[in-house]
Amino acid sequence: TVLADGTRLWLDSGTVLDQRFDDALRLMVLHQGEILLQSGQDARRPLVVRSRQGSMRALGTRFQVRQFDGSTRLGVSEGRVEVTPFDAHGPMLVVEAGQEVTFTRTGVSRPGALPAAREAWTRGMLIADDLPLQDFLAELSRYRHGFLGCEPAIARLRVVGAFPIHDTGQALAMLEAALPVRARRVLPWWVTVDAKK
Repeated sequence: TVLADGTRLWLDSGTVLDQRFDDALRLMVLHQGEILLQSGQDARRPLVVRSRQGSMRALGTRFQVRQFDGSTRLGVSEGRVEVTPFDAHGPMLVVEAGQEVTFTRTGVSRPGALPAAREAWTRGMLIADDLPLQDFLAELSRYRHGFLGCEPAIARLRVVGAFPIHDTGQALAMLEAALPVRARRVLPWWVTVDAKK
């Protein structure tokens, strides 16, 4: 989506976002989910994204924000973003291009390297780079209805590959081909991955 100011916006599955633009500020409030923004040029009005933990002010940039239950993850692809947790005492943190941080209402993690695959969802893919099976299934479940889980005995199997998020049935078939597992459809909306017998 291209907004009135030229900002490009991508919304991931299950995202809830409010947009409030006025003469002084371009504000987006992320309630849940994940967004990717490429800010438009508007020297008069700063672009600010607020999550439940704090605010992020774009400094001419491309960045993604994901809202978790108790924290927010910010990844900066281009430019810089200024992070201000709501209840933090001390200076704001400026996150540079190629960096990623996670923050709560009271503080920000040390910046780490932004994984190259972080924007893959905007291209319809889920990239797994040595991801535990239970974490992979939790990510994939964001793109399908119903329950998707696995047996505890295989939860730590490692998943590597690129999987389509718009066809989770195909993603599960690819998983079955790559690992000694099977996706058991108990009901159309209830899938359990277990060890292949």
